[in-house]
Amino acid sequence: MPLPSLPRSPRLLHLALAAVFSLVLAGCLQTPSTPSTARSKDLAATPTAAPVPIVFIHGENSSAAQWQTMLWRFESQGWPRERLFAASLPLPLLPPTQRAEERINVAGAPGMQITSSAPPPYGYTDADGLRDFIAQQVQQALAATGAHRVAVVAQGRSGLALRDYVRQGGGQYLSHAVTAGTPHAGAWKTEGLYEHHDFAPTGPYLRGLNQQPPAQPDGLLRWLSVGTTAMGPYAMPPGNWTLGEAVAARQTPATFRLAGAPHVELAQASYPAAASSDAAFEALFPFLSGKPPAAPAAAAPGQNSRWISAEAQPQLSGTVVGRGHIPSDPASGHFLSNLPLAGASVQVFAVHAVSGQRQGAAVYATTTGADGRWGPFSAQPGIGYEFEVGAPGYDLVHIYRAPFPRSSALVQLQAERLFVWGIGSDDRGSLTLLRALRGDLEDMQAPVSFNGQQAHSNPGGPLLRQQLKLFSESDAIQPQRLVRGQEAVVGHNWSLDAARMNVLELHE
Repeated sequence: MPLPSLPRSPRLLHLALAAVFSLVLAGCLQTPSTPSTARSKDLAATPTAAPVPIVFIHGENSSAAQWQTMLWRFESQGWPRERLFAASLPLPLLPPTQRAEERINVAGAPGMQITSSAPPPYGYTDADGLRDFIAQQVQQALAATGAHRVAVVAQGRSGLALRDYVRQGGGQYLSHAVTAGTPHAGAWKTEGLYEHHDFAPTGPYLRGLNQQPPAQPDGLLRWLSVGTTAMGPYAMPPGNWTLGEAVAARQTPATFRLAGAPHVELAQASYPAAASSDAAFEALFPFLSGKPPAAPAAAAPGQNSRWISAEAQPQLSGTVVGRGHIPSDPASGHFLSNLPLAGASVQVFAVHAVSGQRQGAAVYATTTGADGRWGPFSAQPGIGYEFEVGAPGYDLVHIYRAPFPRSSALVQLQAERLFVWGIGSDDRGSLTLLRALRGDLEDMQAPVSFNGQQAHSNPGGPLLRQQLKLFSESDAIQPQRLVRGQEAVVGHNWSLDAARMNVLELHE
């Protein structure tokens, strides 16, 4: 039967956003499949059964794009692409530590809320909304594959929502449940500190989850937790760390361990790498398939993974997303929203591997519809690409990516406004963003270099940034090169005089 909904607090105002969110959640509200304990062959891949469908749920402040390389790893093992699922959560930010008195519930998207009492608006998805999003994605995968059960791999706080989903009855639809980098023990230890928050171990949410071991309905659901010994946002060295205007004692790496479940601890991997790295794959694949991964005959060149093989003709597509809860309206906020942007222009250019300059005319061009989707287009192996994105109310952004070894429908293009990055109309020079989709641009275990120099703003610190902003007073066009291991992104800067900026974006 469908997952029962929990009672919610009354909201003061409902926004007329159903149309926007229905596009994001389209296809998610499927008729539930009927689970069957007799069909245990769906629980793992065997020589006579199709591999179990896998639903990947990203964590806070992220998108489905973070799973791109993990899907490539599974595909390279022969896992059918049509049995691998990842979607971007609308309004993926954490709830604020200080709750505003007034909240606006977003019509058509339960649990997704906008604060209205403190400008600028801030949008987020609460614990109930995240749990419901997981339920929707599970039902979508069941309907698409005809399977009776699926596996769910959830990163960060989504792992807590996965536990809540199972507690509320969703376990009947699952064969495997994996939490990766999830703070099961909370993220701070101060009694009375923000106890309403998802990450407060003394609050009702985590207390309720941790009062009993993870549920295993009908004995068919298997659990696994994956963590790291490295310090990071949820595991910091002993001492005091500022959280907003308060000071809290943080947890240790043991926060990632789920009591009552097998646990894999990755040595010195960053918090995001607990979900999106070779080491994470080496823990996930045997758990989900019952066998170790087989090394591909030849790993794809230019990648930091020995588990990814190359495709002859990668097909690329994705979504253009805006900012704020109404992407077309700057007054709706400038936060990360994962909401589709209609009317965006997308042009794709092949770029030179040294200069970053365009090699001829656009190889693909389109204008997005209401769903924000672009593509597909056929990429050439070994070729890096520039994605030029513009839309009414946004400035032009040039996003550079390294060569794609395999196909992906998760190439998310973020439209940008220069003033969000502190650039005024009188500023001159150039603005470059360095970005890692995995979310650990400053991971000292996997250092990143920019134009030959190590790129970081917080060396040795426990807080990892997903991106760095580089402003230059000069607008002279220069080649730029962002490198992590074997992956290299090549592009060049653009002058602010033309209201343009650029992004160098690593696959992970």
